[in-house]
Parts: sequence; structure tokens; C-alpha cells
Amino acid sequence: MQMVQKLLIVNDIAIFALLILFVIGFLSYDYDLFGMSESIIPLPKEYKIYFEFIPWLVFLLLSIDLLIKYLYVGKDLRYFLKKYWLD
Repeated sequence: MQMVQKLLIVNDIAIFALLILFVIGFLSYDYDLFGMSESIIPLPKEYKIYFEFIPWLVFLLLSIDLLIKYLYVGKDLRYFLKKYWLD
């Protein structure tokens, strides 16, 4: 039980870190969407391809998070939806 909780905490920290990187990349490469003329955080254009994969990694980690929680409640869909409805 504690192992699962530790795994969920590590997963949440990884999701949070990836979201911070996503915001940094968004401000660096898509600054024109905010009406700015230049980037707040200048990064080389070669790094843009790495920032394209971050949303997919976040989606993967969120899916893993849901799977772990579903297995943690014993594959009971009603209880899972009742307890983790916000997720």
C-alpha cells in the first residue's frame, strides 16, 4: 500500500515538472499567441522538437496514474468513479 502511494507521488511530481517545462516551451516558442513581439525565455530553435513531445508524455503519465488508481481499488469501476471522479 505504501509502495503504491509513493509511486503515485513520484508520478505526480513528474507530471508537475513536465507541465513546468511545457509552460517554459510555450512561452519560448509560441509567444505570438500572447501578443508579444519576442520571447520571454529565449531558447534555441533546435530544442523545439523536444517540447513537442511533452504533452504526449504528460498524457501518458496521467493515463498511468489512472491505471494505477484503478488497480489499487481492486478493479471496481463504481468505487473507482466514486473515489477518483475528479481524476
